[in-house]
Amino acid sequence: MSAPTPSAPATAPLSAIGAASQPALFHNPVATVFGNGCLDQLPQLCTGQVALVTFPEAAPLGLIDRVRALLGDRLRHVIADVQPNPDVAWLREVHPRFWQVAGECTTVVALGGGSVIDTAKALIVGTASGRFDELLELLAAGQPFVPARHKRLIAAPTTAGTGSEVTPWATLWDAQQLRKYSLHLDCTWPERALIDPELMLSVPAGVTLSTGLDALSHALLEIPRLSYNTRGMVDDKKHHGALFRFRVFHRAGKKCERCGGIIEKTTLSSRPFYWCPGCQR
Repeated sequence: MSAPTPSAPATAPLSAIGAASQPALFHNPVATVFGNGCLDQLPQLCTGQVALVTFPEAAPLGLIDRVRALLGDRLRHVIADVQPNPDVAWLREVHPRFWQVAGECTTVVALGGGSVIDTAKALIVGTASGRFDELLELLAAGQPFVPARHKRLIAAPTTAGTGSEVTPWATLWDAQQLRKYSLHLDCTWPERALIDPELMLSVPAGVTLSTGLDALSHALLEIPRLSYNTRGMVDDKKHHGALFRFRVFHRAGKKCERCGGIIEKTTLSSRPFYWCPGCQR
């Protein structure tokens, strides 16, 4: 009895599917290391003198001593008072002092959550004048720029939620002026992300919950853009893409510029969420 004839493959070759169905390519320039104890790779990754940016609880948790034991005399400067949502008023004092004291450091290690990593991204960008306000002026202008100087960044997250360790983005808050700045430059991509699950074992349940909700709120913030664009109503001058989202930002109770509806506000995790029920239902 002859062997059965093999059936034809169920999946058609890519050339037969068409260009629209070709697989998307994804590239992230951050070299990511995952595994228990991978923080111990710091001595091999850090070149020259090192500055550490971390959070207040890092000292009682023994994290600063652990980094100091790994790096020895190469650890020259520690900033351990980073608070949630870095504010420009605080950075205005810390940034120039950092460059004065840690100017010879070539590498910055950010050990903490999203706010710590965002703070480190702001600190590694140096200005020609040495003033932090010069950086804010460049960001406010909204034009691409090359920083006068910068440092290498290695990120070791202690929470899971923001993903700041694998992006160039940093959000800087101005509570007094009720605005925020988004910093993203080629140099603010971390060179390496050390995802060490052991660093997250001692995280309180409340922090684990809030960072998870933070990730969820980031995803939900895309709903206004997606729901608006999928309805096929685009005004390049006012509401295209992410720009539409900021047309409703901080405008709760006011009329939507497009449909005249009243903009509403809710809170997801600790983040405000603004939307227009008429345009974004």
